[in-house]
Amino acid sequence: RAMTPTHPVTSPNLGGRTGDLDGNLNRVKRELRRIRFPVDFDAGAAREGNPMALLPALHYALLGFSRHVTSSLVDAGHDLQAKSDSRFVENAWKALRESFHYNPTLTPVQFLSPGFAERKLLLLADAIELCKRRHNEHARAARAADVKAVVAKEGGPRVARERASQDTHKDTKHKDTKGHETKSGDVKRR
Repeated sequence: RAMTPTHPVTSPNLGGRTGDLDGNLNRVKRELRRIRFPVDFDAGAAREGNPMALLPALHYALLGFSRHVTSSLVDAGHDLQAKSDSRFVENAWKALRESFHYNPTLTPVQFLSPGFAERKLLLLADAIELCKRRHNEHARAARAADVKAVVAKEGGPRVARERASQDTHKDTKHKDTKGHETKSGDVKRR
């Protein structure tokens, strides 16, 4: 049940601008916090364009962040598990192009070589943003399917069932906190 957009993903949030290395580094750090990246991000090495600082974050975004993202990539035929760094990056680029309709500005060889720090940070931030979007799409679809299943099983949305339940209990008598007998449909005014 792979959900893929029918048109290329475009957004003012993707792409970013070059010339602001610190701003782009902060953007990546912020996005990694939002997806709960479990290890310390080596910002100093990332600032230098060290691929070993960026690979774990890319790996986590594509495979660790969300089961929805991982399953959509597996369903689309992208095998990213247990690969060497170069094979992982090549397959990640293929997944970004085919599943996310995103064309990375760097080649896999450039990503794995020292340098290109700002371009690598922009690419990583875009990949995280795309994974968050895919997660939200699939999570929303899964929730909708769950609601549909409950409605089919129980005969109506939860809100309608609760209202019906409240209506049947409206005329029952009970005592308030001061011991006065009231009906549940009555509204006390002060």
